[in-house]
Amino acid sequence: MRKLLVLNRLTDILNSQLGELGPSSSLTVLREGGWKFRTEGSGADSVPGPDLMVVREEDADRAVKSEGWYEGVPLLVAEVISPSERKSRRLQKVGLYLEMGVPHVVEIAYTRRVVRVHTRASDAVDTYGEGDDMVMPFRVPVSDLFAVLNR
Repeated sequence: MRKLLVLNRLTDILNSQLGELGPSSSLTVLREGGWKFRTEGSGADSVPGPDLMVVREEDADRAVKSEGWYEGVPLLVAEVISPSERKSRRLQKVGLYLEMGVPHVVEIAYTRRVVRVHTRASDAVDTYGEGDDMVMPFRVPVSDLFAVLNR
């Protein structure tokens, strides 16, 4: 339930910010959809299901027409981390997303109230706590993201 609250809040924040860009931005938020891609050398399709992706609208439209599988490269992937999720599995997914070309992977640890941003451009991970203002890949005071947990 707490994970869903945070995921809903993140969706609202991103939709609001994408709306500020105007209709010409052509970006949209997809929630808990399958992302289908072929991993090099394996010959097999991989279908991870990120909690949230920001994608181009034309790619989202194609996903609807192709049985719901998104096949492009998201501009942003976000995962809201459950307390039971193993660190090794979490890092495996982050690595896979970055390897497939995603510029920003955001991990939200709601039990610790921490946000981590992984980028393709850097091996460093930016970590934000409740008192911080995050500015990339979207703007949010981290406390606003977790405010839904205080109700």
